[in-house]
Amino acid sequence: MIETVQHPHDGLFREIMTRKEEMVSELRSVLPDSMVLHIDWDSVELLSAAFVDKLRATSADVVMRARMAGVEGYLHLMVEHQSKPDWTMPLRISEYRNLLCRRHLAENPAARSLPPIVSLVVHTGHEGKPWTVPVDYLDLVDLPAELRTEWAPYLTTRYLLDDITQVGEDELRRRALTPAALATLLLEKISALGPDPVTTGRRVSDVLRAVAASPNAVADLQALLRYIVIVGSTRGRTVAMAEWESLIEELGPEAKEAYVTIADLLEARGEARGEARGEARGEFVGRAEMLLDQIAIRFPEAVDWVPDRVRGATLEQLREWGKRLVDAPSAEAIFE
Repeated sequence: MIETVQHPHDGLFREIMTRKEEMVSELRSVLPDSMVLHIDWDSVELLSAAFVDKLRATSADVVMRARMAGVEGYLHLMVEHQSKPDWTMPLRISEYRNLLCRRHLAENPAARSLPPIVSLVVHTGHEGKPWTVPVDYLDLVDLPAELRTEWAPYLTTRYLLDDITQVGEDELRRRALTPAALATLLLEKISALGPDPVTTGRRVSDVLRAVAASPNAVADLQALLRYIVIVGSTRGRTVAMAEWESLIEELGPEAKEAYVTIADLLEARGEARGEARGEARGEFVGRAEMLLDQIAIRFPEAVDWVPDRVRGATLEQLREWGKRLVDAPSAEAIFE
């Protein structure tokens, strides 16, 4: 189940991209060829949640163990959703590598060397803003420019970056990703920018149909559709149930099965929006009538034209006009 509305992006990523097949498809698509060729992908092992927790990882961190060039190493992936990149990321990566190494040495007390650790940051900033901060620790160090090149070999600590905001949709689709991984990255890229949830769903309907034909179809579609609902509705972009049902019909029987679990979510959100609209309407009527009564007392000559102005206002205008009424020298001054 995707995590709370406050963290839907982490929730979707963790639900789908922490599986070996999906994670490997992403890594093989973005790592340099020299790395891809020397990693034994059959040896990749997703480390347990307990292991990751001990490393003080965030909910969207993924750690895998694998043979690299004949030795044991680690693949470490961090996903960043914030629209404002974290400029201290090289420091965070360094801290994480240090924790991984210490954990490795604790498990291998006879070791006299450290494991290779490949760190990849996947940036899916949902406002489409690119990752603009350094990927190398050296670039954070306060040094005169003339010393940077000379000191670089002693200070550098780099991480790899997959900035999804700067990867075109067509390019993303050309990657050798599993259907579920592709759907996850596409939705993390476009959902917050789409006009409404159903339009977003139709935009990736071909990928969702491919997910429907995969082994984990229903569970993955549940996660993906739930994500579309949460991200779309939290930004106020809602659509009628009939439009959702039309989309689900197009996606096939697996989507219908998955839809059962999100139908309640859609209805609940619709009811919540209805209640919110009802509460706002109640406040509007109350404020409007109170304002009219107060204006009638202070400026009785304005009674004829004021009601239409007040009842055609927004709630925010009523609030502002209520404040102005206290010191207004005339009815006209309230509405200026």
